Amino acid sequence: HLATATESKVGQVHRNKINQISKVLIIRNIIADCKLEFYKNASKQKGFTEMFADSIDEMKKYMLTPDTLVHIANETQDTVLAMKLRDFSLVYKKYEEKLAEIYDDADDSLTILSKQISELNVYKDKHVFLDEFDTFVPQELDIIRALAATCKNVTISICGDKSEINTTLFMPTNNTQANLEKTLTGNIKYTPLKESYFASKAISHLGKNLFSFNPEIYKGDSKDVQVFS
Repeated sequence: HLATATESKVGQVHRNKINQISKVLIIRNIIADCKLEFYKNASKQKGFTEMFADSIDEMKKYMLTPDTLVHIANETQDTVLAMKLRDFSLVYKKYEEKLAEIYDDADDSLTILSKQISELNVYKDKHVFLDEFDTFVPQELDIIRALAATCKNVTISICGDKSEINTTLFMPTNNTQANLEKTLTGNIKYTPLKESYFASKAISHLGKNLFSFNPEIYKGDSKDVQVFS
């Protein structure tokens, strides 16, 4: 794990990482002490606190802070949405303040990693390879941006096919490539591996016909394709 390896390199003091159960308990106590507008009654329902905890996890991945939510609430013309965002921001902010006293949130590790890469040059002039990703959340894109700014070279492998950009099969990875192009500046070099998945005729046929309205029947050897349930 890159974050753990970086912590070892920079000699960061480790604090206890909060687990999901403890996170839910802290949020439940915070909600009980808060005067919520929109979620006043809903907060008493079963599963509400768990939903709030999961939502905070998502907010961190997309780098949305309590202040960001307040800003959006102040800008929107949707009164109900504004109330929801203010409630969420209130609990989120108090959760961050409470956590800072004792624990680290594992969902903050990628944000911390990005700052360490940028500020401490721990991977200066290194070659970094990223594999087995089909998409990146903003936290991860921020890390890639930091690596690209300090490393000698960053190589990212993506399973896709630009020639089939409008098909459903490779749409997610083609969108990922487009996001990387927006995120990264400077010299970007593409090295397509043209014969990678086409080495198997069965898989090649499956790729071309998987989402087709009028698929062709494959009559060759299909040993490379297996179905699991």
